[in-house]
Amino acid sequence: MIERGDELIIRNKEIISDIIIKFNTVEKLIKEIISKYISSEKTTFINDILLNNLILNFSSKFKILSYIIEIEKINIDKNLNNSIKNIMTFRNIIAHSDNLIDYEIISLAQSDLSFTLNLPRSMSPMQKVESKKQTTLNSGKINEIEIEKIHKDFIKHFNISFENLGLINKKLQTSIPS
Repeated sequence: MIERGDELIIRNKEIISDIIIKFNTVEKLIKEIISKYISSEKTTFINDILLNNLILNFSSKFKILSYIIEIEKINIDKNLNNSIKNIMTFRNIIAHSDNLIDYEIISLAQSDLSFTLNLPRSMSPMQKVESKKQTTLNSGKINEIEIEKIHKDFIKHFNISFENLGLINKKLQTSIPS
């Protein structure tokens, strides 16, 4: 499918929103687990001050959660740590990119046009629009990844994380007295 630039920008904004909102959902669930574990009458202070995103970053909250999992001997999916690290990475790629809504106009070979296109005047039938790839540096290796691939991989790891955090939350509900 060939997209116009404005359609591609709208799709990329939807992906950006989806990743940021889902990441925030995971962070909120981790905060709830930590708050429940602390089990204090000062829940508002714990959630709004101590675990505030501006005061305690996601990595620190995840370290606290890891401690809780270890000390309470909660069996978790062996993929949870990897999935949390992956959603952090994908969220950071999205949050810190400066070209997510940019696109490139790519020239097509004549043989690629087996259908009629309704293109804006600024484009010829010999062009298509593609998102710019996101450049990442991982273990000293430079990678370029498409936003759709980032989104697909994020969703996979989000689902693993969300499911496991729900199980941890449920286990803490039954093991910690009110």
